[in-house]
This record gives sequence, C-alpha cells and structure tokens, in this order.
Amino acid sequence: MSVLASPARVTNSVHPAGYSRLTMLRVYLDQNKWIDLARAANGNPLGERFKTVGIVIAAAVEQGEASFPLSAGHFIETWKQRRARQRYELASTMATISRNHTIAPPHQLLPAELDHALQRRFGRSVTPLAVQPFGQGVEHVTGVHDGPPIPAAMRAAVLATNPNLGERELANAIDQLLLAGPAQDMPIAGIPLPPMQPAHDFAAVQNEQVRLFIEHETDKGTRRRAVAARELWDMKEPLEAAMRRAGIWWEEIIALEAEGTTDLMLDLPSRAPGLELMWRQHDNTQTTWQPNDMTDIGYLSAAVAYCDVVVTERKWAAMLNQRGLASRFGTTVISDLTDLTEVLVTQSVAA
Repeated sequence: MSVLASPARVTNSVHPAGYSRLTMLRVYLDQNKWIDLARAANGNPLGERFKTVGIVIAAAVEQGEASFPLSAGHFIETWKQRRARQRYELASTMATISRNHTIAPPHQLLPAELDHALQRRFGRSVTPLAVQPFGQGVEHVTGVHDGPPIPAAMRAAVLATNPNLGERELANAIDQLLLAGPAQDMPIAGIPLPPMQPAHDFAAVQNEQVRLFIEHETDKGTRRRAVAARELWDMKEPLEAAMRRAGIWWEEIIALEAEGTTDLMLDLPSRAPGLELMWRQHDNTQTTWQPNDMTDIGYLSAAVAYCDVVVTERKWAAMLNQRGLASRFGTTVISDLTDLTEVLVTQSVAA
C-alpha cells in the first residue's frame, strides 16, 4: 500500500480564486530540493540518491505530464550562492526542468483573491479580477511587466553563442542568465548579493511578538488573532483597492469583527497557508524566528494554494499536513524528494 496520498487532480475543478485547474501536475520544489537535483545531474556524491527521481522528473516534463514552476524566491536563493560554478550548475538544472515555467508572486495573486473573497461575503455585483498563477519567464515571476528592456548587449551575447534562436528560445536563454547571475563569484563590483534586511526585519518583528506574548501570558486564541490582525494590516493597500472596486466601506469590514476578519484572511488562497504556518510557529513560544522564514512562508503559501504537489522541508511539511491545510487545497505535501517518484509514476499511469 502506498504511504503517499494520491496526487490531487480534479479536471476542471474550480479554485477559491476562480482559477480552473488543468490536468498537468504543477509541482513546486523548495530550493534545497533543486540543489539535490543539481547535485545528481552533476555527479556530486551527495546527489546519488536523487538520480532516479531526476530521471522520472525529466520524463514527466518531456511527456507534458508535469510542470515545475519557479518562484521569485528561487531567483533570490540562487543569487545567494557566492560561487559562480554552483550558481550556473543549479540554474542549468532549474531551467532544464522548469522550462521557464513560473508561479506569480503572492502580491500579484492577492488582488484577484480579495475580489473573490469580498464578493463571497458582501455579494457585490463586481467582476473579480482574473487570477493568473502560472506563466512564463522573469516578468511573470516578479510581477513586473513594464520593467526596463533586456540590454542589447545581453541579447547579443546570447545570440553570438547560438544565432538561430527564435524569440521564445532567446527569452528563455536570457531568463536562465538572469537566474544564474554573473559569471564571476559574488559579490562583484556593482552586483551585490540579494538584500537580506527585509528578511532580518521580519524575523526581528516576529521575535519581538514572541517576547510580548510571553510577557503578557497570552493564550493561543489571542496570539492567533494578533498575528491575523498584523497580517491584515500589512495588506491594507491592496485591501482598500479591492474595497473600492466592490464599493465596500471600512465599517463593513470592521463589522465582521475578529472572527470574521480572520475568516476573510483564511479565504485568500495565497495567504491562508502562510497564516497557518505563522500560527503554528507562534504556538511554540520557544521558537526563534529566522530570516529565511519570510521567504519560506511567503512562497510556500502560494505554492500550496495553486500547485498540486509541494516538496519542502520536513518542518513545513509536517505543519501543513497536521493542520489539514494542504488537503483543503487538494495539494500533496511531502518532504523527501525521492517520494516524488511514486507521485509522478501514479500520475503517468493515470494519464
């Protein structure tokens, strides 16, 4: 008997944000799982146990049965690698398997999700914005569609290596370069490592919140309401924009009271898993928050909401499965990359 849940795959099922799922499996891999695959692909002894799953993944992608989208978090984490060789080996593996498929950042998903959640509560006859979780390339993964054009020098450098590339292939090659970063070890003049201050600030805020919870001996319910209130305040601008679209006033939001506003937060697909993870972390007042928690929680939250399978750290997988949140979205969450072999084979047989 299988120890894994069957991959969630309901053809044409409707997502809480109005998104219709397709039959192709969307599989989100944490950064450390991509590193495992890169090691396997490049003959690193640490990657030996992942060779088989790497072969199965490649076959699933080639047959169009699975897609492995990258998030902005993957770009950030890849750029943290100081050594150029490690970055380029990792980026090559990610580009080959993902085929430049990407998942939108949480802030890009939020407006449409708010529209749907507010419509369910207040019944306003507004046409909700369309949610577009999956797309192609750096523009989609960052949510910046009107940024500066690709430098001519970069285009020329790529075309010098392969002058027969079409526009789509050229765009993919450039995106791989943007994923890999500079050809030199970092940091180098004019190209710093990704900024870590926002992540450090996030951890500091959460650790201060823990201190206050302990000082005031707050119970579990109070802690959870406080965390939900802070998260709601952090999305004040997009919430007010959605309220304007729907003709809703703050008095109506306030009338929902603590329980109703928390339910509103849990009705936002890309935010609900993250809120649950934050609650679980704060349930243990001995937890020390780390800067990486911000990236992990933010991008995992969107992945659990929109992907079919998520492969992540044991800690996060346990939290998501224990709370039943993964099953709420029909998502299979596992922590061992080798377990993905069974999931993909099962999907292939079903297909």
